Amino acid sequence: MITRSQKWRNDYLLNPYLSHLYSAELEDRAKDVLNLISVLDSAGRLSVLTGKNMNVEMWVKWTHILAEMEKRYGPYPNGFTNGFVKGANIVSPTFPSAPLGRDAIAKVSAQPGWLYKFSKKKYVQDMYSSGIFRVAPASFYNDPSLNVAVRDDELVFKGAVFTKLKPVIKTGKVTADYGRVEYSVSARTNYYVCCFASNFTNREFVDFEADACLVIKEPRLFTDRLIKAGCNLLPGFEGFARAVKYLDPVLCDPSKIDVNFAKHFKYAYQNEYRAIWAPRESIADLPVEFLTIGPLNDIAEVVEL
Repeated sequence: MITRSQKWRNDYLLNPYLSHLYSAELEDRAKDVLNLISVLDSAGRLSVLTGKNMNVEMWVKWTHILAEMEKRYGPYPNGFTNGFVKGANIVSPTFPSAPLGRDAIAKVSAQPGWLYKFSKKKYVQDMYSSGIFRVAPASFYNDPSLNVAVRDDELVFKGAVFTKLKPVIKTGKVTADYGRVEYSVSARTNYYVCCFASNFTNREFVDFEADACLVIKEPRLFTDRLIKAGCNLLPGFEGFARAVKYLDPVLCDPSKIDVNFAKHFKYAYQNEYRAIWAPRESIADLPVEFLTIGPLNDIAEVVEL
């Protein structure tokens, strides 16, 4: 009987959608997938999810990467740079110590749909007691000084796809009917963004260099207040809030990408939910702003390390 991994490999060979990627791009893709497969267990050990919680999508991607590399260079690890895994953004084990925040978050008995804001204690206390939130322009996050969990170009989504093209006859020659097509989808304007997590794992406190978390138990009431405060502070801007969609730049349809709410799948472990305020007219440069929505003791609580 054929195994799942054999089926995934056979499926890929029937549709080798990674064949246009350069070897370095395949290696980067492998690191992104390893980052999402790897998790910390409750004891702080590096592990993977199994059974019904298994991240099947990422295991399929991993199998497809190996199949493409094998086509080019032979069995694993042929084709990969020696030690390439060291460059992956894999969560660091804490064993024998428990993951940071495990016990703190467990105390709140989290429910589906809650939102979480990880930050420093002084900022989280300001959020809780006064409802003060910093909103930064999307361009702020494209800064090399930011850590890898935060840094991203929020104004552009890029990728490369393999596509079949209609042959075009020029000077007696027929062009190839296939090829690599690189694309770049840009936001029409800079905009303000305020980000939250819609779930938590055993890595957020470290990834976001946080020692506290605002746990928002009434997300609809909260986002209504937040969006309204932003629209009052920012005349000429429209506010929206929803979950981020994590896209595979090799497999998605560029014509359907909403850059304001789209991110590369390598960030999927963050489970981001965001509020944005976009100007009706295009603006390139925006200053950091602070919104005040009032005390949140009725809909939230604070947990600290």
